[in-house]
Amino acid sequence: MAKELDSDRAVKNSDDDLFGFVGIAERLAPLVVEASKGDGMVIGLEGRWGSGKTSLLNFLRAELTSAQERRR
Repeated sequence: MAKELDSDRAVKNSDDDLFGFVGIAERLAPLVVEASKGDGMVIGLEGRWGSGKTSLLNFLRAELTSAQERRR
């Protein structure tokens, strides 16, 4: 059965990632970690309603949490 899109709800489970945001989060997380070692940083995420901004942030948060746990 094909998965249905529900643009009103952010996804957290990588199995529900229909747009490849998990891969983006995996590549972005090490860059965020490295950039955070400096004096400070600001990251902006911009897009239309329903474009997946919150889903991408959910995957990035999960990846950063996993990276932090691996360093312990």
